[in-house]
Amino acid sequence: MHVRARVGRGVVLTEAQRFLVLAVLIGVCTGLVIVCFHAAIELVDFAVHDAGAGAAFRILWPALGAAIAALIVHASPASGGSGIVQTKSALYVSNGHIPFEAVPGKFAACVLSIGTGTPLGPEDPALLMGAGIASRLGRLFGLTRQTMRLIAPTGAAAGIAAAFNTPITGVLFVLE
Repeated sequence: MHVRARVGRGVVLTEAQRFLVLAVLIGVCTGLVIVCFHAAIELVDFAVHDAGAGAAFRILWPALGAAIAALIVHASPASGGSGIVQTKSALYVSNGHIPFEAVPGKFAACVLSIGTGTPLGPEDPALLMGAGIASRLGRLFGLTRQTMRLIAPTGAAAGIAAAFNTPITGVLFVLE
């Protein structure tokens, strides 16, 4: 079944063409969000560790950052947990639907926890943020349920690619 959508004056896009346009849009949006994510982590790290605080604060900052991040996750439960597990469950349980509320919650919680020194990496939050952005854009584009299952991995690949600055690795990770 070929679903078509009218764009502008007489231009009709098939489902595959909308998916291709959407994939490019997902890559751009996810890339921008992940660049902002890295910049925010660096900003928090600079504010916390390079501001001349004493030795006691250097020890307490990771605990304080983790506590504030836990409060953020408590306020926004969709942002908790592992991004990989949430993305996989979205594929198999809810046809690629990831609540968009997970994106800002995951962004804020992980910026605080990673920026204050909690030993975590940016790849898992980047994967979930990319999949969440893709899921939201797929719903806005009105894609079919079958195509929506392909959107979350597209966003996850974009998130991994942006987190590590390695586009091929992002695609291989998602294919795996």
